[in-house]
Amino acid sequence: MTSTPATGPARRWHAERAWLGAAGARHARQSWAVADDPSWVASDVLIEAVGERFGAVVVGVPASQVPAGTIRLPGLTLPGLANAHSHAFHRALRCLGPEAGDSFWSWREEMYRVAARLDPDTYYALARATFAEMALAGITCVGEFHYIHHNPDGTPYANPNEVGLRLIDAAEAAGLRITLLDACYLAAGFEANGQARPLTGAQLRFGDGDAAGWTARMAGFSCDAHGMVGPHARIGAAIHSARAVPPDQMPEVMAWSHHHGAPVHVHLSEQPLENAETRAAFGQTPAELLEDAGVLGPRSTMVHATHLTERDIELLGGSRSAVCMCPLTEADLADGVGPAPALAAAGCPLSLGTDGHSAIDIFQEGRWLELSQRLVTRKRGHFRGAHLAIAATASGHTCLGWPDAGEIMPGAYADLVTMSGDNPRVADARWGHPLSSVFFAATAADVRHVVASGRDIVRDGQHLLVGDVAGELVTNASPDGQPSGRFAAVAAAALVIEGDRIAWTGPAGHAPPADAVIDVHGRAVLPGFVDSHAHLVFAGERSAEFAARMAGQQYAAGGIRSTVAATRAAPDDQLRARLAAFASEMLRQGTTTFECKSGYGLTVGDEARSLAIAAEATSEVTYLGAHVVPVEYADDPAGYVQLVCGPMLEACAPHARWVDVFCERGAFDGDQARAILAAGRARGLRPRVHANQLGPGPGVAVAVEAGAASADHCTFLSDADIDALASSGTGPGTGTGSGTAADGTAGGRIAEGTVATLLPGAEFGTRQPYPDARRLLDAGVTVALATDCNPGSSYTSSMPFCIALAVRDMRMTTAEALWSATAGGARALRRADVGYLAPGARADLIVLDAPSHAYLAYRPGVPLVSDVWQAGQLSAAQDRSGPGTGPAAPRTRPRTRRR
Repeated sequence: MTSTPATGPARRWHAERAWLGAAGARHARQSWAVADDPSWVASDVLIEAVGERFGAVVVGVPASQVPAGTIRLPGLTLPGLANAHSHAFHRALRCLGPEAGDSFWSWREEMYRVAARLDPDTYYALARATFAEMALAGITCVGEFHYIHHNPDGTPYANPNEVGLRLIDAAEAAGLRITLLDACYLAAGFEANGQARPLTGAQLRFGDGDAAGWTARMAGFSCDAHGMVGPHARIGAAIHSARAVPPDQMPEVMAWSHHHGAPVHVHLSEQPLENAETRAAFGQTPAELLEDAGVLGPRSTMVHATHLTERDIELLGGSRSAVCMCPLTEADLADGVGPAPALAAAGCPLSLGTDGHSAIDIFQEGRWLELSQRLVTRKRGHFRGAHLAIAATASGHTCLGWPDAGEIMPGAYADLVTMSGDNPRVADARWGHPLSSVFFAATAADVRHVVASGRDIVRDGQHLLVGDVAGELVTNASPDGQPSGRFAAVAAAALVIEGDRIAWTGPAGHAPPADAVIDVHGRAVLPGFVDSHAHLVFAGERSAEFAARMAGQQYAAGGIRSTVAATRAAPDDQLRARLAAFASEMLRQGTTTFECKSGYGLTVGDEARSLAIAAEATSEVTYLGAHVVPVEYADDPAGYVQLVCGPMLEACAPHARWVDVFCERGAFDGDQARAILAAGRARGLRPRVHANQLGPGPGVAVAVEAGAASADHCTFLSDADIDALASSGTGPGTGTGSGTAADGTAGGRIAEGTVATLLPGAEFGTRQPYPDARRLLDAGVTVALATDCNPGSSYTSSMPFCIALAVRDMRMTTAEALWSATAGGARALRRADVGYLAPGARADLIVLDAPSHAYLAYRPGVPLVSDVWQAGQLSAAQDRSGPGTGPAAPRTRPRTRRR
């Protein structure tokens, strides 16, 4: 029994059962004379660490004899896991299915779009969350294969290694050790004559010109002779691939590696096209090319190695090059199955990586290393549990330059992962083969406790350094600061407000100085809601109509006429006062941007005055003369359409930004709607449409044909309607594309497809079926949520209420519903300045008296909106004296800063 020199108090753990790793097992066998079996698992293991290293490992200590203060680890404890291959930003691509095309190459275009949008702050936040997820999965060390080095146009940052250093910071914040594998990436492929193709588009961020430029940039890391840049971080080298670095440039990368004793990683033969182009350009396979360039060797790791010849396998094995396999990524991208058994037999140490992060689960990576071979060979038993455990621990750490990790033995890094033995996946496991039970049945969800470098980072399944949801800051922003269609949350975050704009967002620890600091004490900070559909200029009320519907009477559009009569009779001041009351009510509930329609006047004068009053409260004003045909035109609907398209439009257009039409039975048919929208466009108004609320109809088709910003209601949709909505935009999922310049004040670019604006308050108030939001989202349609506040069918101004309905009755996730109520509403209004929190956006935000956005649906009907900031000013605040959610952990408190 030995101990390592270290300072500080000793920590002790008592593991019910522990696999000590191959070397750790050999150490224990020397003391306890057990069988020579690398899968051997010991019982009652007392483990001691001083500082970041193990000091003593003693097997067979009964629980009754452990020293006071010892932490008990029930279940099975393993050495910390190593993720030997990660691209942190790929985490943003998780769950992309057919939207990313049918091949690696089409998926790569989606990946490039994400890469083009990142900046150091957003990449830090994404990486920190990704690394925290790794910690929850038992990973204590990550190899981050990094090549997003520069600004989008290829110019260096002020510190040329700014992004790489932020990745190191992100790993430290999540509690992991990291090997930053800084990639040399110089070419976009090669012509048949060997001529390198220049980098273009997103690839401009990757390149340093030549290997000398890469080496010069690497000198800026100020690493020591062993590549260490900090206690828990080292620098390694990467040659992106044989298709990205000319052969004559590779030796300089290897010279840097040799000088620092640093690991080198290379993507190898991931795709058949890579092999074909390399053969055409250089007459060699990628492995042969790397061998001639001096790249292969014991410090080199080949990643993927999927499409190899027998000669390639001989070269890798003969050079003792390691191989990192990423089976889940290969399956996700339809890459193929690599010859892992042959490589292992040839002498290549195997490790595992999560690469594209379709799942962050080293246990499943190991499982599929075996299962994929079974599918190819129709035979079982290529890899035993112990083989997979070694790949996930000692081999992974060694290929990342941490050979003193991956075993539980004196002198090794004090990394521990404890798996629950009390879960359905391993409830009937044969504990005589515990490693097989873990790698062939358990998942990352079974990880309960994680210690990295002697420090607890996960306890009882909760990350101790990165908050779970407490204090999250929901940004709803893509990495370039524009609405992305993706939900993003940052824990322990801060933002800086300057004037009426957001000047900075990111981790609180990196926030710039500010004149004043407001600490919201663990509450969730969200973008202000954007209500893109409301009817707020009216008089009268229709509670009797609502009561009749609740008693069973069917809803029809005719009730609008009663409100028309009351509105015509009301004086301007009455209409103005009611609108102001609605605006205040909406603001107190978190709505900082709202749209307001006319439609309850239906004469030239009444529609014009309604819009003029609406324009006093919001810039998002919609001309809806085509709400219904008024009674005086009941026998002449064509004449009313002429009025709407002529004199009424001329009087109303100066006050409005939008033109809308109720394309529905009982209102206006498809041809009438087309004529009204065309007339509005001719007067400079953008179209939107009430569509498919009462039944199937032409509304959605009309909206898409007209290039409408939104089709609203969308309750009864055919497959053709959904296809039309999905194909109208350029972005997958909830809308991620970019289109023509927005009319918003931010001057950004946002998607120009037709948004499906869903109005669950109307279905609640009319007892109609709710729209199938899940069907729309799964088809790739951009979805918004709005209140449809009006006196007849949806007399609510509460966006939180609509979010709760969307989650409960429309099968939306809490994240999707929040995005749709903020960034989705901004899309429906073609606004690039609201609906998200990122630099350049208008400083509209709300503070919930809750730790997470999920509480909007979790606690329906409760007034959770605490403070509302609009254009950088505190505009509404509510009493916080209620029960709330209890105290927030100080480390997860986001800080909202105002400068």
